[in-house]
Amino acid sequence: MNYQIQLLRVIATLAVVLFHALGYYTYGWPFVGMKIPIYWDFDRVINQINMPLFVTISAYLYATLEQKGKYSDRRAFVLNKIQRILIPYLFWSVFQIMIFPSTTNMGMILRGCLHLWFLLMLFMFFLLSAYTKQIWKNNGGLLFTLYCVSVALKIAPPTITNYFNFLAINSVLSFLVYWIMGIWLSRRKINLSLLSTITLFVIGISLLITFTCWVIYPNCVSSLFRMIGSILVICSLFSGSLYKISRQITSCKMVQLINKNSYGIYILHHIIIWWIVQIGTVKIILDEHYVIMPILLFVTVTIISVTISEYIRKSLCIKWMLGERYQ
Repeated sequence: MNYQIQLLRVIATLAVVLFHALGYYTYGWPFVGMKIPIYWDFDRVINQINMPLFVTISAYLYATLEQKGKYSDRRAFVLNKIQRILIPYLFWSVFQIMIFPSTTNMGMILRGCLHLWFLLMLFMFFLLSAYTKQIWKNNGGLLFTLYCVSVALKIAPPTITNYFNFLAINSVLSFLVYWIMGIWLSRRKINLSLLSTITLFVIGISLLITFTCWVIYPNCVSSLFRMIGSILVICSLFSGSLYKISRQITSCKMVQLINKNSYGIYILHHIIIWWIVQIGTVKIILDEHYVIMPILLFVTVTIISVTISEYIRKSLCIKWMLGERYQ
């Protein structure tokens, strides 16, 4: 697999863990602690990159493998995604509802249970793509039209897409712009110099920080500039000039371990964080040591998630929990 995609997956995975490690200090969890403004701003900027990057990577890999003919058998493809995504989604959703009964309910399964909304959305993306690819696969004009529509949906007020809060359709509509971008990136390689790549990245980050933390415009205007910032950052990360650097970094065993367990880390980390921050003595420590604790929580949860994920993946009787195939 492309070393660059492996590194991007690791970056996105760690960004999600960091995002939730700061969650106790930033937004409306049922057991939220003291709100730290700089953490809140930092978290909002991260959130404009991590999930869009995950969606773009997924679409890129789907389109790349589809072009090679790997997904020619639609029935086999759908069954694979049921095993890989839907079954783990259902299992871990029910698990969360059982251990967090006061903040969850069975109805959430049909909408996207806590952080696992991403899995349900991803399954819907794969399902919709499998059944519509003959329409858009070789029709650049239609794909461009869909992209324009997806941009409009992305900057539209959330009240519009929230009407479709069922089977994560609202999330599909919101992230469609990044799914189509991933398909486009699989067909059009970005070959920029290292200086141009850095410049593109800096411009994107600057837009994200400016229109997330400082400048307040009408919602659709701010959403437009945040989306542009996210797109510029993601495009810079897909630049061919980063390939050699990516190859060197991914040779690290720890990076390889996180890459192999990225799916498990995503599923497990949020559950572990929620369990930890609800412990009475831990909440006191989190409130008193708000500088060091987010970092400690991030490192600790990452290590625990990798360890559990690796164990599940290698255990014959329970590997299905993470969608692993039986040989």
